[in-house]
Amino acid sequence: MEQVTLIQMTPENLQSMLGRAVSDAIEAIRPKEKKYLTRQQVAAFFSVTLPTVHEWINDGKLKAYKIGGRTLFDASEIETAAIVKQVFRYKHGRA
Repeated sequence: MEQVTLIQMTPENLQSMLGRAVSDAIEAIRPKEKKYLTRQQVAAFFSVTLPTVHEWINDGKLKAYKIGGRTLFDASEIETAAIVKQVFRYKHGRA
């Protein structure tokens, strides 16, 4: 059998507590807004030129999105690409 504990609380405290709980629940299920980077920002992030960014797009190393006639990149995907070294700043070694 469950044990129930009753506590005394003012209506204002109850309202405040429930309001925080509802706000936290809504925040947890609300989709997070994506942050996008421009081609220039991606080039600056990797310290490369725009033609290199275009090459990485064509090679499939980066995924670009066309939004409102602009080429944009998901910031989290760019950070992940940098971490897993999917995109290399320099070409090394022999093929």
